[in-house]
Amino acid sequence: MEFDIAKTTTERQLVVALAASGRIVSLMDVANWRKNGLLPPLASHGLGPGKGKTYRWHEKNIVPRAATIFDALKKQGRTDHAILILFLSGFDVPPSTLRRVWTSRARLRKPLAIKLAANTRRTPGLDINALLLLPVLAVGAAIHSKEKSAIPVHAIERFLIRLGHNRRGAAEQLYQILTIVIAVLETSTLVREASNSQLREAQRYIVRAINFLDAEMGFRGQLVECLGPSLFVLILALVCSGQNAALESIAARIDDVDRPAPAGPVHAFRTATQGLHAAG
Repeated sequence: MEFDIAKTTTERQLVVALAASGRIVSLMDVANWRKNGLLPPLASHGLGPGKGKTYRWHEKNIVPRAATIFDALKKQGRTDHAILILFLSGFDVPPSTLRRVWTSRARLRKPLAIKLAANTRRTPGLDINALLLLPVLAVGAAIHSKEKSAIPVHAIERFLIRLGHNRRGAAEQLYQILTIVIAVLETSTLVREASNSQLREAQRYIVRAINFLDAEMGFRGQLVECLGPSLFVLILALVCSGQNAALESIAARIDDVDRPAPAGPVHAFRTATQGLHAAG
């Protein structure tokens, strides 16, 4: 099978590209990433009779993928965490691997606590006439978690404002409701029972959402880690419950917002990879 060697990447070239961005790894580190399923297998190609073989990646995004792996492992040091961050960042992860990682993550989650004397403030102008809404808001306000994945209120507020919902103050109540929903969904069988196509569809939406928030707030890595799991499980619940039209409507509004190009992994490594294939 013919291949263009100029469009492939060796392990050594990957190490050099990462070093150009200050991420220092060894060839053994890269080999371990492959062994643990963080990097795809290398493709082998014969160089001709008696000339041996060369082993290379054909994937165009192998450098930003490796950078994402490096950053995730540096922060948490766990392969499962790095796999989840890869998925939430839009990289290819086998659905079976994602299900295993998510199940393990749910088992390791710290239990939620209920704070005493929690108060739910009523926002002027917010319609809370429904009988059960105030108790729901109170429970949401009482739930306390030390997990870093909790959605910060200011992120919800900015997200809604950027989409044209200009009324301030409602985000706190929405946050309290989402706290309950996310706590249930993240420990449910949702991810385990979702189909492969549903997982991939939810992944496409979460990447678009992260890109949108990144353009508004920056700090892409923190967004993926802090918001990614919670937003993903909410989006997957909508996908699995047949709310695709609602998701497409939101995605269309996101696409219509005039924003600068997101500072994603590919952008961050554009300069680092310019001389990639000049390396041995």
